[in-house]
Amino acid sequence: EANSVDIKAVEKFFDTEIGGLMMSAEKIYREVPFTITLPAKQVYANWKSETNEQVLVQGVFDAVIPSEDGWIILDYKTDHITEEVNEELKSKLINRYKVQLSLYRHALETIWKSPVQETYLYFFAKQLLVKVPK
Repeated sequence: EANSVDIKAVEKFFDTEIGGLMMSAEKIYREVPFTITLPAKQVYANWKSETNEQVLVQGVFDAVIPSEDGWIILDYKTDHITEEVNEELKSKLINRYKVQLSLYRHALETIWKSPVQETYLYFFAKQLLVKVPK
């Protein structure tokens, strides 16, 4: 199993802004499971029913870092990416994961009663850190 780890990709991660922040942080929460119920219309964009149906959302925060003004969420991704890194690719990746990160943001703010300041995705395949806007 050790041979399957891309050591260079891991090393590159620690050269990023968020990697440096993690190394200097006093505390980091890793692999934090959570469960929350949300209105179905908040989870599913095409929800049509007028009932107040609730959906159970379960997930795991890969890394949560405390900051002066709130929390930073980091989600690691192992997608196989063949495209060249450019703004179009970053936009595509943000769109792919924006619902997930929005749910994560809402869950953390609701459960821990503290604001999330930033959310990030890190793609090991391209050593790419992407900030996901609110």
